[in-house]
Amino acid sequence: MQVYISEYGHINKSVLPLRFGVSITQTHQTEGIIKKAQFDKKDTGGQRDWERKRGRKVHRGTLVFKKVNEKEGSHCCKGKFAIEPQKKGMAVRKL
Repeated sequence: MQVYISEYGHINKSVLPLRFGVSITQTHQTEGIIKKAQFDKKDTGGQRDWERKRGRKVHRGTLVFKKVNEKEGSHCCKGKFAIEPQKKGMAVRKL
């Protein structure tokens, strides 16, 4: 599953640094993949109302995205991730 990781969002300011000890500092790192993504119905149903209204769905898997120096490979972060669909009319690079 391909995902866009915002440089300025919650995932980069809290989730990645606190859970995995990494953060995104370069634009080329915003393109990621969740390998072996599995939809988690229980955790999706247990979200706050505002999260459900935004269409967030929880998936378990391994988030893979490039390191600052692309030649050094990728970061691999195994966990669960709330994925929100792209907002209509929002200009985001297509992956």
